[in-house]
This record gives sequence, C-alpha cells and structure tokens, in this order.
Amino acid sequence: MKKNTIKILVKCIAFFAVLFVCIAILQHFFGIRDYSIYSREQGFLQEEENSLDAVYIGASHEFSFFQPPLAWKDHGITVFSYGIPSMPAQSYVYRVKEALKRQPDSLLILNLNSFKSMGFNDKALHRNLDYMPWSVNKLEMMQDLLSRKNYSIENRLEFYLPLLRFHSGWSEMTSKDFTHTYNGLKGAYYYKYFLQTSSPQTFDVTEESTQPDEETLQVMGELLDYLDREKVRVLFVTVPQVLDKESQGRLNYLEEMVRDRGYECLDMMGLGDTYGVQEAVDFHDSNHLNIHGSIKFTEYLSDYLIENYGFTDKRGRDSLESWDTSVTLYGDYIDPWTLDIERDHAPRDYDLQAPEMTVRADEEQHAVLSWTETPGADGYRIYRKTNIEGDTFWKQTAETSGETFTWTDTHTEEAARLYYTVLPFRTENGEDLFGNFSFAGVDLRIS
Repeated sequence: MKKNTIKILVKCIAFFAVLFVCIAILQHFFGIRDYSIYSREQGFLQEEENSLDAVYIGASHEFSFFQPPLAWKDHGITVFSYGIPSMPAQSYVYRVKEALKRQPDSLLILNLNSFKSMGFNDKALHRNLDYMPWSVNKLEMMQDLLSRKNYSIENRLEFYLPLLRFHSGWSEMTSKDFTHTYNGLKGAYYYKYFLQTSSPQTFDVTEESTQPDEETLQVMGELLDYLDREKVRVLFVTVPQVLDKESQGRLNYLEEMVRDRGYECLDMMGLGDTYGVQEAVDFHDSNHLNIHGSIKFTEYLSDYLIENYGFTDKRGRDSLESWDTSVTLYGDYIDPWTLDIERDHAPRDYDLQAPEMTVRADEEQHAVLSWTETPGADGYRIYRKTNIEGDTFWKQTAETSGETFTWTDTHTEEAARLYYTVLPFRTENGEDLFGNFSFAGVDLRIS
C-alpha cells in the first residue's frame, strides 16, 4: 500500500511538472506579442555578467532616443537599452533590481519622464510582465502593480497566465511566432514610423516647479531609498517631450528631489539647441524622436557619459564582437533613411533650410531634378537611391554650386523608381557645414 502511495505521488509530481513545462512553453507564444520587448529582455540576459558600462532604463522615451549600436560604433561604449513600452514608474525599483542581478557595477541611467503620470493600463502591465523572466523579483513586482489596481484574484490570473487572455490569437499566428529569437540590436529601436516619419512639434519649456501627488512622491521616495541602501551608481535624465506646464512642473520638482538626495540629473528637456535636435524635423510624434533626432541625442549622451563617468573605448575586444554585429544589423535598418553626414556627425548649420524639390522625366527618360534656393548656401549635395536590390541607401551622386538649382540624372536605365534629396551646405574656414534636408525626398517612376 505504501509503495502504491509513493508511485501515485511520483506520478502526480511528474504530471504537474510536465504541465508546468507545457504552460511555460505556451506562455512563450501567448503573450502581448511584441518581439522588440522579447529582444530587450532576452538580449539583456545574454550579455556577459558585469560587462556593461551602463544600463538605460525607461519607457519608450528611452529607446526612441538612445541607440546602443550607434554609441558603440562611434565611441566603443556598451550601454544596453533596457526600456519597455509604457513602463510604469512604480516598476522602476524592480527593474533596477533586475539590472543589478547581472550588471552590479554598471551605471544605471533612469529616465524620469515616466514619473509624469502614475497611471497604467492592462496593456502596459502585459508589456512589462509577459516577457520578463520568472523570479522572486518579478512576482513581487506583479503583486505590487496589481495591488495598486485593486484587482480581484480572478482579474489577476491573466497576468500570471497570459494565455488566458491571448489564447484566441492562435488563429492569427504565423511561423514567426514560433521561431523569433533575440534580434542582436542591444535594445535599439527600428520601427517604420521611427525611421520614416517626421512630425513638426512646438515646445514651451517651463522652469516652474509643481509638487506631484502623494503616490508619485511615495514611489520616487521608495526608489531613492533603495538606491541609497544599495549604493547604486545612477544618472537620472529627462528628455524632450511636448508636455503641458503642469506635467513639466512635476518633472522639475522631481529633478530637485533627486538632486537634493545627492544624485545627478541631466535635464535634456531644453537642451535641443545644445545637441541639435530640431523641433521641426527630428520627432515622429509629440513624445518620441525619429531616427534623425535619435542620432543626435545618442551622440550627445555618449559624449556626456565619456566625459563625466570615464567610460573608455572597448572596440576591438574579442569578447565584445556581438556589439560589432549590432552595428551591422542596425545599419541595415537605418542606412536607407539617413545620410552619411548624419551618421558621421558632420558639422551642421540648421539655419540652412531644406529646399523644395521637384523631379520629372525628360524625353530620354532621364530624371531632371530641380530645387529652390536656400539662402546662405554655397552649394548643394544631391543624394539618390533606387528600388534596385543593393541600391536602396542614400548615396551622394553629385554636388553643385550655390547658383545651380537643377541637375539631370542620366543613369536611369535599370531603375523603375528613383528617389532624390538635396542637402544645402555652406563653407566656413575651409569646412563644410550642412543644413536641413527632406528625409523622404522626391521620387520618380521611370516605367
């Protein structure tokens, strides 16, 4: 009888073990289905322990601003973008704990913009929970966030078992849902609207300070207390967003609170003139930069980290080859939408406005490009790309004087569609300073 009881017990344990494994596997497929989040979570786990210069934590106003492959390409510093869309401010302590498990000696860069509001919804919870590896820390974060929503036990179950909510998505799944892996981009951002959209914004920056509500003060106080206890190296930052004065005022108050506790806070809300971000062209919406603004932001913050935190150039080390790979992979995304002068951080003069352009085909099916004069320009560079495989990147194809406003492309035979953009520049002390340009350019169908 005793042996039978043991056998039954063993079978029960085995059954529940198999059930747990099956559920764990299903959880991999039935979640919020955002593979950029998956790649940040899995990519961070794949970094060698205690190998990063910094871990940058925040919501979308972190990863749409700072691009790790560009910081590595130009400076050889390793900063992983550990940002999760809609990351609630209440989760920062737990994300910091998660980062310190693997990177205890890294500088932690914490984006303050998430503290402008304490609200979060179910979608934000799934984004922040579904791909996070299971641990005591994750369970504590789930308990904290769900308690703040006053959810019943029944309503909490979908966050422990996301397949309860997302099981109906089975019919919509493709092979990608079963084969996706870490994309190797170190958390960099690459979505279409980030690469292709430019949306003019108007900022009204205020220095006034407004005391936040009690929950915000409590959450920030708990975070600062934890950082004090663990003696964590931290840099707080704020980034430019179109915010009302009250939201800005709350962030200003929190910046003062952070500094009063002895932590550095880099306020980049009003630094656009310093690092070249242009309200008219460098945002894809009111809260996020596009790739053109992100290149400038990444360069500025990288220089700041090197100057103030002593980060050194690690390029060439065999153990960091994955960072070289990330540069190549990221280039495949951004090179078709950016110019060489952006990626090389050439000197700029943003007073030189982008010319208006038109393009037409002449009788010989050559492309005739015309543009308006840019006051102050000494010349113009003409960039071209086509729809031919391997020729989809902007390449400089000609340069004209400041008195020439038309150019004919006679090499149009193979292309069905051609794209052009014109970059004005002026020369000062023997150095070319480049102005603004149309990111999308103008296009012409040849056949």
